[in-house]
Amino acid sequence: MGGVTPKSLEDSTWAEISQVSANKQWDAMGWKVGDAKTITLNGNVGSVVLNNYQCKVYILGFDHNAEKEGNGISFALMESTDATAKQLCLYLFAMNTTNTNSGGWKSCNMRKTFLGSTDIENGDATPTTATSPAANTLMAALPADLRAVLRPITKYTDNVGNSSEASAITATIDYLPLMSEFEVFGSITYANENEKTYQVQYQYYKDGKSKIRYQHNAITSAGHWWERSPRAGNTTRFCNVYETGVADTTDANLKIGIAPVFLI
Repeated sequence: MGGVTPKSLEDSTWAEISQVSANKQWDAMGWKVGDAKTITLNGNVGSVVLNNYQCKVYILGFDHNAEKEGNGISFALMESTDATAKQLCLYLFAMNTTNTNSGGWKSCNMRKTFLGSTDIENGDATPTTATSPAANTLMAALPADLRAVLRPITKYTDNVGNSSEASAITATIDYLPLMSEFEVFGSITYANENEKTYQVQYQYYKDGKSKIRYQHNAITSAGHWWERSPRAGNTTRFCNVYETGVADTTDANLKIGIAPVFLI
């Protein structure tokens, strides 16, 4: 154990989790993919009001695609804290205000306006993205002690839109990105095939965990949830996970669920 005293993820502070991650001591702590920790969200995200809303974040993987994205523990929002233990997604948000996937993930309205994954329009996140988040974003609704230890993630995505070209895949720096189609499914159905050259399926889904998510305010109802990958050969759609857990696409200006990730 190297002098490390095992402690559950749930009972650990975010500062402690950050230290464990920095020292790569998750095995010594006994933490596994799928382990969860409760957080409380407060604030308005678009039209969604989160007032002391409790949910769980769970571990997606350790040192996921670290060579490209950075070292650490990857987490995903969110899971219900009630007895159903259902995976949830926040409803309802559109990728763009108009029906287009032009500019892909990098320039979409979702990235900056709703998630607060970057504080720069059509640009890379800065350190103040997490420490001084924009109001009415999901970033601002996260607990301050969690935001204090967030690490930037370098994500590769089709940032052109409506493209099948390798040159369309470029990097962005994010703090609260959506997952890509390949990161969820480990295969490409609708996205630019070249995304998979730069991406790795999250271990959580590689292990066979369910991809079905439910509405945070209607937990008996499964719903679609967004991925950041634009649909190749199409000008209006982004990829998403259908309510039955299979790959799908939806028009960019339609409102469906979100389930972003972050790195500690």
